[in-house]
Amino acid sequence: MEYAIIALLLGSIGLLVYSFYKEKDQVTQLEVKMENLSIQILQEIHQVQKAQKTMKPQTSRKATETRRAKEDLKEQKEGA
Repeated sequence: MEYAIIALLLGSIGLLVYSFYKEKDQVTQLEVKMENLSIQILQEIHQVQKAQKTMKPQTSRKATETRRAKEDLKEQKEGA
């Protein structure tokens, strides 16, 4: 009976130690996944900012053209 209790105690301690090692592996994997996700997000932000910079001159040109067209219409209305 004493041997059975000692064997169960040693088995439980062994399982406890094993679970800690297994948990460390899972935590490490989760850290790697989070790092990869943050890198992907930063890359996407960079791409969006880059696209925004290239589109900004186009947008400002269109806004200038629209403003000039409105001013021309206003002058035509005032002149007529």
